[in-house]
Amino acid sequence: MFAQNDDSIHVLLIEDFDDARELFAEALQELGYDVTAVARGAEASRLTAAPDVILSDLGLPDCTGSELLQTLRTLPGWDGVPAIAISGYSDPAEVQRARAAGFSLYLVKPVSLAEIDGAIQSLCGMPLAQAA
Repeated sequence: MFAQNDDSIHVLLIEDFDDARELFAEALQELGYDVTAVARGAEASRLTAAPDVILSDLGLPDCTGSELLQTLRTLPGWDGVPAIAISGYSDPAEVQRARAAGFSLYLVKPVSLAEIDGAIQSLCGMPLAQAA
């Protein structure tokens, strides 16, 4: 977990691929986000404080991102947290399943930091120039 100032957006990043998780966590921190990065759904489910936005891979080792989101939504304070799915699948049926599970946005890998930053800002109601 990387701590930032009290005004920063708290991002929960769930990504099982170590290099991708570390790269995105560090890059998002550089942009001014407060990042909690975990590798498994079980780790995310144990968190007590709800983030401002969830950024989750859909293919996790212990559950799907959609199953995880449904679990997180049952935790106190997590119901209205916007969520972004990240997946290597661009199949329209997969996108529809993610949307039905509650993901607001669906990004297809490989995804750039600019795409992730823009998605977070759009869900958190920030003008693009104010993220950093």
